[in-house]
Amino acid sequence: MKSTKYVILFYFLLFTFLYFFTLNFNYVEGDDASTILYHLCGRNTEIQSPYASYNSGLDFLIKMSNFQGEVALRTFAVTVSFISGFLVLSLLAIFLDTVFEGTEILSNKDRVYLYLLLPFIVPDIIFHSLIINSTYISFVFLLGSLIIFIKFLKTNQIWFLVLSTLLFAIAVPFRWTMLTALPLYMGLALYYNPIQEYSKNTWCLFLKIIAANLAGVILAIVFIDVTGYNLLDIYNTIVSTTGYLENSERSILSILATASAFLTPSLLFLVFLAIFKIIELNKKRPKFSLSLGSLLLLSISPFLIVGFFPSFKFLITIFPMILIIISLGFDYLVRSKSLLIIFFVLLAGPWIIGIQLDVKGTFSGPGFELNTQKSINSNKSQDNNPDKRIKIDKINFKFDSGFYLPMLEGPRPLYGYFYVLFTNGWKNQINLFTQERKKIFEFLVKNKNAVYIQDRKTAYFQCDLYRNGLATQMNFIESENDSYRNFKNQNISINVHVIPKNNAKMEWITNYLKETKSTVIYRSSYSSEILKLYENKENKIEVLGPFTAIKIVD
Repeated sequence: MKSTKYVILFYFLLFTFLYFFTLNFNYVEGDDASTILYHLCGRNTEIQSPYASYNSGLDFLIKMSNFQGEVALRTFAVTVSFISGFLVLSLLAIFLDTVFEGTEILSNKDRVYLYLLLPFIVPDIIFHSLIINSTYISFVFLLGSLIIFIKFLKTNQIWFLVLSTLLFAIAVPFRWTMLTALPLYMGLALYYNPIQEYSKNTWCLFLKIIAANLAGVILAIVFIDVTGYNLLDIYNTIVSTTGYLENSERSILSILATASAFLTPSLLFLVFLAIFKIIELNKKRPKFSLSLGSLLLLSISPFLIVGFFPSFKFLITIFPMILIIISLGFDYLVRSKSLLIIFFVLLAGPWIIGIQLDVKGTFSGPGFELNTQKSINSNKSQDNNPDKRIKIDKINFKFDSGFYLPMLEGPRPLYGYFYVLFTNGWKNQINLFTQERKKIFEFLVKNKNAVYIQDRKTAYFQCDLYRNGLATQMNFIESENDSYRNFKNQNISINVHVIPKNNAKMEWITNYLKETKSTVIYRSSYSSEILKLYENKENKIEVLGPFTAIKIVD
């Protein structure tokens, strides 16, 4: 445990570097801005609904902070999430220390090596620290709960179980999906109490855990109620989220992009080696594989119902289980020099070598960039699915950042992580997004008759308007032909128009651009749509940025 303190000091130095050279306090993705816009509108649901009910704990925390103004609210939310990233990494090390304490698995020295390498084995641990992330805040409390729960299993001191239950209940409001971690508690109980050792005391232990789980759920519901939601809201959220996952279109390219910074070659190699370690341990403890299998099965059981998606954020409740498995693999690894060499090649490669792609059908690439000059070489595909739209012409391996991969939690490079995280690649890219929206605002101020249209009610630009001193006292006014809301101050008035509901967005905006007699700025959530509009020369548009098109009418 003493050596773990030095590891945490290393994490602190790592995050200090990230704070000064990588972290960008501007919006990275739409969820960030939507979260802040709700508070900018005075938390008045008649004007602006919250980003998502399942993040109610974060909204409650921001409300209790009492910060006012777009800059203060955004800075607070980003800072809390960033600090949570540091705490998550530190608690992951403490979690493993607690799991393997008193066992022959991983010597203290080997554990330190694994802890030091952990953020490089799973780069998404770092990337998720760079956005407004209620999941990380929740995960801090969940990890604390699991650590204390293991102490309960080892000591049978009831106050450990009580504290663990309380921390679990606090975790849930920040991200309601943390309820999927419940089976993990019984899985850990089975891991530490092999089946052949069941007795009256063991069954009493299981009953205590079941009672604690029920108490944790009830207490979590109470805490959710404090943040403004009731049981019916919880039920409706679960149903709608499950439906979204079932109905969402699957793309092989998007799935691979999402998984790339999570299921890395080095992580998968350790999982593979863990198989041999489990076989080895099973010879000494015949029921070990059964105990570990029970833990694994219970950990993933909720996802057998709701489905799998290879995202670190989506699967975060089973990451403690993954961590145990890769620790077993690391314990097997350290005894072989040849395996160590293979491992470090697999670990270092994705950090120092990026895969750059010359691609048609997207602004992305060849490195970690969105290049609007690529439109002249586009694939001219009108399909929204990346598998059908994108055509790879050339693959290059370079000591530079890899291909720009758009994702739900912000962009990722196709390897070459070092150049993105430690040479200003991330910060510069987020600044470009912000500058693009700044150009929109400056243009609208100078051209008061210009019409601004978005493909959907995204909050980026609306938050920018608040940052520039404008505000709104109205929700979107909906009609068959228009949907808009007005932002204004004493000197400026800007309408934010959104493509009306029940319209095919590309068809609607294409027709609008053909018929309009006004200058139009159109902002899309997808750079591929801007590329499609530009390809159609009849639209007569210019590309202001990868997400923005402008048609100037004299």
